[in-house]
Amino acid sequence: MPSPSILDELEKHISAAGASELLKVSLPRRPESHDVLVIPMKPSGQQGLIEEVRSAFTTHSSVADVRTDLDRQTLSISLHDTWVASIGGLLEQGCSPGLDTSDLAAGKRVVIDFCNPNATKALHIGHLRNIAIGNALTGLAKACGAHTTTHSHVGDIGRSMGEAIAGCLLFGGRIGGHPVEVKSDHYVGQCYAQYVLLLANARYSDDPALTREGTTGRSDLAEKVLRLVRGSDAVATDMWLKIRRLATDGHAQTLDRLGVAIDRTFYESDYAEAAVQFADLLVKRRIVSDLRDGALVYHTGRQEYPRMILRRADGVATQHLRFLSLWQAKSESLDGAVSLEVIGDEWAPLARFGSEILRQINENSERIHPSQFLTYGMVSLENGEVTSSDGGGLLADELLNRIAETQEIEALVAQNSRFRLVDLTRIITLGWFLSRDMKKPMRLRPKAFTDIVYNPGWAIAEALVTAWDKEFDGNQEPPARDPWYRFAVVHSQMHRRLASHSLMHWDPVPLLKFHGHMARWYLKAPRSASLARCMRTVLSHGVATLGLSS
Repeated sequence: MPSPSILDELEKHISAAGASELLKVSLPRRPESHDVLVIPMKPSGQQGLIEEVRSAFTTHSSVADVRTDLDRQTLSISLHDTWVASIGGLLEQGCSPGLDTSDLAAGKRVVIDFCNPNATKALHIGHLRNIAIGNALTGLAKACGAHTTTHSHVGDIGRSMGEAIAGCLLFGGRIGGHPVEVKSDHYVGQCYAQYVLLLANARYSDDPALTREGTTGRSDLAEKVLRLVRGSDAVATDMWLKIRRLATDGHAQTLDRLGVAIDRTFYESDYAEAAVQFADLLVKRRIVSDLRDGALVYHTGRQEYPRMILRRADGVATQHLRFLSLWQAKSESLDGAVSLEVIGDEWAPLARFGSEILRQINENSERIHPSQFLTYGMVSLENGEVTSSDGGGLLADELLNRIAETQEIEALVAQNSRFRLVDLTRIITLGWFLSRDMKKPMRLRPKAFTDIVYNPGWAIAEALVTAWDKEFDGNQEPPARDPWYRFAVVHSQMHRRLASHSLMHWDPVPLLKFHGHMARWYLKAPRSASLARCMRTVLSHGVATLGLSS
C-alpha cells in the first residue's frame, strides 16, 4: 500500500473527533512559522470541539506543536523536524512518500475516447484541447492504478470525406501521392479547403454541428464520389482509402510528436452496417420518427434544439447516427468499464440527447456507453473562432512549430542538456491547453505559451529545467529547519489529494494548476541543492500523472 499523506492522517484525526463537517486541513500560501492550518468551514462556535481536535493532534507522532486561535477557531500545526527530514530525504532520492496514487482506482477499468478526427484534414488547435484533456485523464487514471485503454473514432465516410476526395481530384494533381515538402495530412486538408471554397453559397444544416452534412439535394462531385464509395466502386474505393491513409498517417505523426498514444482506432466506415441496423431498431422501438421525406429524427422536446437529425432524406447516416451506433456496437465489450467521451461543446446536444437515446434503446441498463461525456469550451484565435468545418483554423503542427522556434524555448533548451526540445514543447503546449476551466472557452494569444503567469505548462517546464541543473546533483541533505524546504516538503503532500479530486470529477485542471503554482513558487525561492532535488520528484510526478511526459 502507498504510504499515507500527512494531510490524510490529520484529516483522520478530525473525523475521529466528529468535526469533518466543521474543519478542514489547509496549507499556507507561503513559508510561515507553521506548516499546516486547520480552518473552519463555517462558523461553528464549538470551542470545546476545537480543543478536542487540538488535543488529538498532539498525540500524532509527526506533530511538534499545535497552536489555537480561539477567535478564528483556527489551529496552526508545526511538524517535527524529523518528519520533514525523513520525507524530504526520500523526495530527494526520487521516492514518493505521500505522493503515490496507485491505490485510488486500483482494479478499475477505464476507457477514454478522445481526439476523434476526420480523415479530411490535419489536426488543429481545437483538437489539441481535446487531446490534452483526454491524454491527461489517461495519465491520471493510469497513475491511480486503473487499467486504462484509449480509443479514437475517425470520421471517414461523411460529407467532408467526399469533399476531401473531390478536392484531391480537382486540386491535388494525383491521388495517393503528395508533394514531398508538404505533410500528408496538410496536403489532404489543403485540397479539402480548396473544394470547400467552391461551396461558398451552399445551404447549411440548421444543426451547427452537422453543417453541410445535414443537408440534402446536392449532386456535386463530393456527393457523386461518396455514392460510388458506398456502392463499392473499385476506383472510388481505392481513392478513398489512399486519401484516408494520407490523413491518418499525418495525424499519427502529430500525436507521436505530442507523446500521445491511441490504443485502438475505430473507423466509422467499418460500422456502416451497424448504423443501418441501429436506425432500424430505433424506428421499431418508436424512439425516433421516420418522416415522410425519408429523414430520421429524434424529437427532443426542447425548443432550443427541437430535433436531432440521424438520417438524411436520401438515407445517408449523419455524424450523430454514426457516433451513436458505433458506441452501441462496442458497448458489450465495455461491460464493467467506466467509459469517457471527450467532446467539444458544439456537440453538447449530441451528448445530452444521444445519452437519452442510448438509455432508451438499452432500457437504462448498466451497459450504456459512454458512461460520461466530458465537454469542453471552444478554442479560438484572437481574431475569431476555429472554423474546422471549412478547413480553416491554426493547425496543431503550425502551433508546435511556432512554440519550438521561439527564442524563449531555445534559451530554455540551451540551459539544460538533459531536456530535449520536443519534451519541453510537449509540456508547454499541452500544459497551456489544460490551464483553464474545461467548460470555458479558450482564446489563443501568440505570447501565451511562453508566459509564466498565463501558462502553467511553461512554469513547470522552466522549473524542471532549473531543478535538474547538474550543480544540484548530490546526496540528500534535508535542511529540516529551512522554511522554503519545509514548504516544498509539506506541499508535496497535496499531489495525492488533488489527484484524487481530479479523478473523482474527471477533471485534470486542478492538479495541473497545483503543479503550475508549485513551479512558479519554486522559481522565486532561494536556490539550494536540497530544494532542487525535492522539486525534481514533485514536478516529475505532476508531469507523469498529467500525461505531459512521454
